[in-house]
Amino acid sequence: MKHIKKLEKKAIKLLSRLKGFTKDQLSICFDPMKLCVKMDGVYFNLCIEYKDKVYYKYDLTDRGGLLDLTVATATTTSKEEALYWILESYIWSTALKYEFKHRIRYIDSRRLAFSTKQTLFDRMGEPFASKCRVKIEEVLMQHPYNDEGCAKLDILKDFEELASMMKAKDGPSEEWPPDCQIFIKTLTEQHYRNSSGGIANFENVFHELLTLYQLASKSLEDNKNLQFEIANLMSQIDLTLSGDYQAKMIAILETNPGELIQI
Repeated sequence: MKHIKKLEKKAIKLLSRLKGFTKDQLSICFDPMKLCVKMDGVYFNLCIEYKDKVYYKYDLTDRGGLLDLTVATATTTSKEEALYWILESYIWSTALKYEFKHRIRYIDSRRLAFSTKQTLFDRMGEPFASKCRVKIEEVLMQHPYNDEGCAKLDILKDFEELASMMKAKDGPSEEWPPDCQIFIKTLTEQHYRNSSGGIANFENVFHELLTLYQLASKSLEDNKNLQFEIANLMSQIDLTLSGDYQAKMIAILETNPGELIQI
């Protein structure tokens, strides 16, 4: 039991450097040889067990507080590695929540999540900060960021929102140009989506919708009476299509994440 108690004490000391952490999120529970991490004070998402001089790591899903320790996802004899597991469990959950709440559109959502994770691990000091950095790099070696794909998904959503806004403003007294009518009809009817809302041959569909948007946008070049919300959304779409917005956000996250991450 003393090994688990020491692990708990060290983890609480380090995690207490983070705003919002309470020691009841890290507790010995059900068994004096098991140390668990709780998020939101309800569900367990990690359990560390010490047995026969070995630490066992169990990653748990939402089981309403019930522990299923049938299969260990990792083992170690290193106290430092076991401590890292605990820190990572809490910090990664916190980083994901932060990313969801402060999502930056048009770039891979993992950029903000990983930057937040590293920011929090930096407060843990060494060797944990460096270990986190290495693990993030290993993930990206296997699965690089896909900013282009994420941007296209968000831009398509913008196309659909724009078409909906334009349709709402259409009427007998104000007809949109023909190219706008085609854009509105195509994006509001959404025949390119299947019954579950997905899109087959996404790249081809996106290219076709982009062409419709460009034609519609060109037909409105001389229109000085566009509603502010419509003009503003079109400006955002154009900025995103140029890549300038994404480049700016990525540069900040890579060089000065503190400008965007307030946690």
